[in-house]
Amino acid sequence: MLFRSIYHPRFIRLVYDHYVSISRKDNHGVIIPRSINLHAFPNPFNNLVSFDLDNRNGRLESVIIYDLAGRRIRSWNSSEMAGMSILTWDGQNDLGHTVTTGTYFVKASVENGGSYGLTKITLLK
Repeated sequence: MLFRSIYHPRFIRLVYDHYVSISRKDNHGVIIPRSINLHAFPNPFNNLVSFDLDNRNGRLESVIIYDLAGRRIRSWNSSEMAGMSILTWDGQNDLGHTVTTGTYFVKASVENGGSYGLTKITLLK
């Protein structure tokens, strides 16, 4: 009698290198490089983390922090970030509650919708 294993674990590999560069094509199919260099420091962090918003492709529309389940934890819009090149997060969600220890993703988007930056941060308590 031949037995087959019915357990087949599946793993997803994510390539991560501090930021993601996104490119898009214009009307003629020419690739237009667009990126936001989004760096977090210190990372991992305890109480405060700062994001260096190095953007050369327009005004930032939003910065959003997500947990590993994809739930929105904290967000800032363009009016809250006007004139900022460094944004600081104190580990609290939009309701003012302190979030738990863990890994979070930060996404910064530009107004034209064509580019964004993504980075991973770790909160340790």
